[in-house]
Amino acid sequence: MGEFARSEPRNNAISYIRGLLSDEERKNSWTLSERAGQGTPDGMQRLLLGCFTVLALFSAGVNILDTVS
Repeated sequence: MGEFARSEPRNNAISYIRGLLSDEERKNSWTLSERAGQGTPDGMQRLLLGCFTVLALFSAGVNILDTVS
């Protein structure tokens, strides 16, 4: 289904977005994980690390292409 090969990252992404849109006062991995019913922020942090890694690789690729062309 879409961008996620497994249901866990997809569920973490949905929970993270719902948390960001919530009225939660502090919006960090711990509070959003607790709101999603998770004991630790590991899943949310893994999701964000993957997103940042993809963005960094994309950005590096764009920069390399800019210097070549």
